[in-house]
Amino acid sequence: MKKMPKLSVIVVNWNGEIWLKRCLESLYSQAYPIFEIIVVDNASTDSSIEIIKCFGSKVKLTINESNLGFATGVNKGVNSAKGELVFVVNTDTWFEPNMISGLVKEFKAKRFDIISPRETTYEKSNIKRNIQNITTIDFWGHPVSYEKSKKRETKDFFLIGVALLFKRSFYLKTKGLDPNFFMYVEEVDWFWRVRLFGYTYGYADNIYIHHAGAGGNKNQIRTNTFLWRNQNTLVMLLKNYSIITLVFILPLYFLQNIMEILFFLFVGKPQISLTYLLGWLHAMRQHNHIRESRWFIQNHRKISDFIIMKDMYLGLGKYRHYISRMM
Repeated sequence: MKKMPKLSVIVVNWNGEIWLKRCLESLYSQAYPIFEIIVVDNASTDSSIEIIKCFGSKVKLTINESNLGFATGVNKGVNSAKGELVFVVNTDTWFEPNMISGLVKEFKAKRFDIISPRETTYEKSNIKRNIQNITTIDFWGHPVSYEKSKKRETKDFFLIGVALLFKRSFYLKTKGLDPNFFMYVEEVDWFWRVRLFGYTYGYADNIYIHHAGAGGNKNQIRTNTFLWRNQNTLVMLLKNYSIITLVFILPLYFLQNIMEILFFLFVGKPQISLTYLLGWLHAMRQHNHIRESRWFIQNHRKISDFIIMKDMYLGLGKYRHYISRMM
């Protein structure tokens, strides 16, 4: 029997006490011989650390002194990982015993550079499996999910970063998630780069993870979400588009921003309007990082913007997103 590659599982946690025990227990129930489980904790203030310590030496624990965000947490985990394969999973997930074995098998069979299982509901008694949605972005970097159409051949622009399997060497070669992205579109930015470099990825359509997803009021407007989005999206565009494309995209991007600034001022939410200006300021402060990242990306890219944009959403994804959340 061929020896199975060593696998490191990375879980980035922040105040995930209600999810951690089930997540870790389901990992230890896997048929695949996991080499190590690494939990990177972002300064949790709940009982997360006590829960993790109950697993003893089975879990390698890294505790950050402050919340450094998801991307930096993953990077820390990957840098310390000893496995050939890395499986990054969210805290609010759990898995059937043969999930990882099946995922590794699909990873090898399809020869993807990154693979992800499909998501299903957290409670097993309420399974809903919808595998027809496309995850993409519009031309201005806003994520969009829509039902797959028979009229137009499209593929996922990115895989949702709930559970991703890849080779550690591949992650390091492509420079992985940008540590300057505290939260929001960090996986989109990485997959855009992966696309530009000509690598492949996809879902394992018959393999599932149970995922709870974000809690709270889905219609609530959160200032921090707007801030992170406005910071990271602009930086993502500046890094990944060619100069010629940016000449056309940026004026429309800023025009859209100005319209939204005025809208939120009109509805009495000046704090949201301010996040757009802070996003512009953030990009100016990140000019050295953007310049270095652009050099790496643009000098290693193999795919043109024209090809990349074929799989983007042809419309204003942000407004489609807002309308769907209000319905």
